[in-house]
Amino acid sequence: MASALLTVLLSSEMLEDKHCLGVGGFDRAVIWRILLCYSVLILAIHGGRHKNELARQISRRPFISERGHALEGGRNRKPDRGPREPEAWDQNSGGYDGTMVTTLVFHHKGPEFDPWNCDPSAIKQSPFGGAHSVYRLSMEPVVLRHPQFIAILIVSSILCQTAIGTAAKNPYRYHTNKPSRPGNWLNHGGDIYNRRYASSESKISPSTASKLGLKWKFNAAGFVTGTPAVYDGIVYFTSWNGYVHAVKACDGSLVWKQNVEQLTGLTVPVLNSTISRSTPTIITDQDMIILGITGPAYAVAVKRSSGSLIWSTQLDGHPFAIITMSGTYYDGGFYVGVSSVEETATIEECCTFRGSLIKLDARSGRILWKTFTLPDNHGNRGEYAGAAVWGSSPSIDAPRNHVYIATGNLYSAPRRIRKCQERLNNQTNPTNPNECIEPDNHSNSIMALDMDTGKIQWYKQLGGYDVWFAACSNLSTPNCPPGPNPDADFGEEPMMLSIKVNGTKRDIVVAVQKSGFAWALDRDNGNIIWFTEAGPGGGLGGGTWGAATDTKRIYTNIANSNQLNFTLLPSQKVTNGGGWVALDPPTGKILWSTADPKDSMVNPVTIANGVLFGGSTYSTGPVYAIDAKNGNILWSYETGASVYGGMSVSDGCMYVGHGYVAPLYTAGTHLFAFCVQIS
Repeated sequence: MASALLTVLLSSEMLEDKHCLGVGGFDRAVIWRILLCYSVLILAIHGGRHKNELARQISRRPFISERGHALEGGRNRKPDRGPREPEAWDQNSGGYDGTMVTTLVFHHKGPEFDPWNCDPSAIKQSPFGGAHSVYRLSMEPVVLRHPQFIAILIVSSILCQTAIGTAAKNPYRYHTNKPSRPGNWLNHGGDIYNRRYASSESKISPSTASKLGLKWKFNAAGFVTGTPAVYDGIVYFTSWNGYVHAVKACDGSLVWKQNVEQLTGLTVPVLNSTISRSTPTIITDQDMIILGITGPAYAVAVKRSSGSLIWSTQLDGHPFAIITMSGTYYDGGFYVGVSSVEETATIEECCTFRGSLIKLDARSGRILWKTFTLPDNHGNRGEYAGAAVWGSSPSIDAPRNHVYIATGNLYSAPRRIRKCQERLNNQTNPTNPNECIEPDNHSNSIMALDMDTGKIQWYKQLGGYDVWFAACSNLSTPNCPPGPNPDADFGEEPMMLSIKVNGTKRDIVVAVQKSGFAWALDRDNGNIIWFTEAGPGGGLGGGTWGAATDTKRIYTNIANSNQLNFTLLPSQKVTNGGGWVALDPPTGKILWSTADPKDSMVNPVTIANGVLFGGSTYSTGPVYAIDAKNGNILWSYETGASVYGGMSVSDGCMYVGHGYVAPLYTAGTHLFAFCVQIS
């Protein structure tokens, strides 16, 4: 039994799991040192008084479920109370005579874990239980009094303390080069590549999608528009009534919830409200999630286990500043963009806000750097303002040390730029349509920033002159900037993938604009590889909040908020509603496009094992599973209220919320879990 246990401890899967032995941030070398030191200790005990004591006494103890049932081999049995606690000191032997109990917590991927059943007896993985299996090593009284044995104890203790101390000094060593642990959904984009791709999903497929059914729904008492995060069997999400929730993935029961305003004590300036509307970001090597606040512009870290506050940091002091995106965590750093609601200001008040990307130290909340997307306006109106960073999640390119973002439109521009655009507007065929785009104007742009310094490595301005805010949506309004002002910002950050062009590998980023154009840029220099008009643009999209890729295809929503004619391919049918489009990654060619059967706007997409998920803002709140190869709808379900946010997928289940601002949309308050039932 001892050798079998040691074999389990040393398995590669265990060593690659940061939760092995219940500790975080251990790399492979450190875990080997810890195991070595305890092996020495076990061998010493083995040779203490009884030659075969260890092999005889190490016993498997049962896993105790929340209901108090003890489990062994997946079967209920009565709890084993274990041995009686003996006296600590044996007067007869003159040595320590006690029971040493060690608890080892193993976390497995659990491919046989049934998400339809929260009862631990339903965990089928053998021989070590399922998602969470606990074993106790009970070593009955052993006399420890030989000098050689005492020396071994001292040496092994030093080794153990050194190994654990080394691990504590390396808090960010948990496989940061991997996009995600299998089954986890870490932020809005799902992984550090912002792909919205459940890469390890195997239970949901085109052949099983029709078997999806409602497992549970949770009433959050507020709109749920952020893509739920999933980590180790817990679903984390926010709601528009100011709460952040943690519920069990298996049955939707509440683990904890916290009110953001009460938690932080933050006040509410201007039009903002102290809520978080986006996906919580999982900090994988700490007991932490980080939220962005939709007014004031704070990032807030809470314990993943309880929701209690760890730190809060103000990211921008502008009274209109907010956080709408979900940040990305990598190697100790938290990357998040800053947006605003200053587009709602009057003509006289508009505008001074500047968008930015910020890197925080995740452990402390300290700002490490902040890079603005526009030149400094010194708080003066009539200069550059806008270029917010507001959709989905930044993507991380560790080999290049790049973080990629995309930006929004201008709210205002200097007088010289407005005059320049008026001159261009009077030309029948402008010789230089981008004449009025200055080098420091990073609106409507895809950008690469250095991860360590925030320095801009390259950028590509896409879409030209675009100065838009609500009071000037009608270009004939007096004192408004000249057009055209299409409001064609990027409502999502770039996703990363690799393609082959003429047999040569090219690493690219892809993002879809509210204009409906999809852009693929070279990650080395920002050069355009291809661009495609995937569908009609509009004030709300076009593409918005998140495309997806499984590298076989690129998938995007087309919201078609202006209800323009949208020609579907290859059918050539025309719709005035929204739909979904698949593109060929190397060329950008449209492979297929499918209309929302309800002729309404559609929002972020998610791809999982050949199944594309999307939702509709139609009043009944339909969600769809679509065959990724051809666009055929495989399954649908009506949730009862507009679906504005995206879906996450984990271990055979799809999670989605519903409800958005009435009267434009239908109010709803639930989070849903749809799972493929295991027969």
